Amino acid sequence: MLQEDQLSMPGSDELLVNQVAAGDASALDELYDRYVRQCYSLAHRLLGDADRAEGVVHEAFMELWKNPRGYSTQKERLLNWLLCLIYSRCDMSLSLDCFKALLTPEPRTVVRQYDYTTMQTYNFTE
Repeated sequence: MLQEDQLSMPGSDELLVNQVAAGDASALDELYDRYVRQCYSLAHRLLGDADRAEGVVHEAFMELWKNPRGYSTQKERLLNWLLCLIYSRCDMSLSLDCFKALLTPEPRTVVRQYDYTTMQTYNFTE
């Protein structure tokens, strides 16, 4: 675990990501505690649903856990990388919702009529 003076250093995210890459779950916990509020806030604003926002944030931190080398310290800050990942996941989720809505047929009303002479049922759709 990092010392208190190391956490205040600008490169502490890099140190924690290196520890995550080495399999240190407490380093991931530290990063989660540090950035979960900003990540959740963005996801909730984009999705408008608390449960889905939590799921997207969980996926983003699991991505960091599974592939910490996906984040490059030379290119961007860790928070920016996480927020881009959150935005991308939210965009995919919303696109999938639109796609599902297009594929879902509109419900049809079934009208049943009876032929009382033979007691058979005929189904007619409108």
